[in-house]
Amino acid sequence: MKHLSFLSLALLAFSLLFFSSCKKEEELSIRDKVIGTWIYQTITSTEYEGNTFVGSETDAISGATVEFKGNDTFVSQFKDEDGSIDTDTGIWKLEGSNLVIDEDGDRETLKIQEITEKKMVLVIEEEFEEDGITYRYVNELILVK
Repeated sequence: MKHLSFLSLALLAFSLLFFSSCKKEEELSIRDKVIGTWIYQTITSTEYEGNTFVGSETDAISGATVEFKGNDTFVSQFKDEDGSIDTDTGIWKLEGSNLVIDEDGDRETLKIQEITEKKMVLVIEEEFEEDGITYRYVNELILVK
């Protein structure tokens, strides 16, 4: 009988240890995922005239980063054509699934299409009308940590 209760106690202890070590990791919030330094990878630009697809082009981006800080500020750095480093700063915030950045009053809304701890896809859309024709430009930025 002592063996049975010892075996039951050992099994209970093992079960508690096993199940407590298998806790589900807490999912990071979108804000927590945004915070950090991101490296620009590619930008895909797509153009539409009315509802007609005109064309699309993907370019690799090198030497550009953006750091979103926990105090709601950001610092963006990129290499200029002459090789010098340009730095832009501003504030950022989340509005639903949008990342809103403000650089000296110039406000830009970027839709967060996808975000993980290591990858973020942002979409910027611009639409205007000229001579009765609606033009739409969609830029998709891919960034990685």
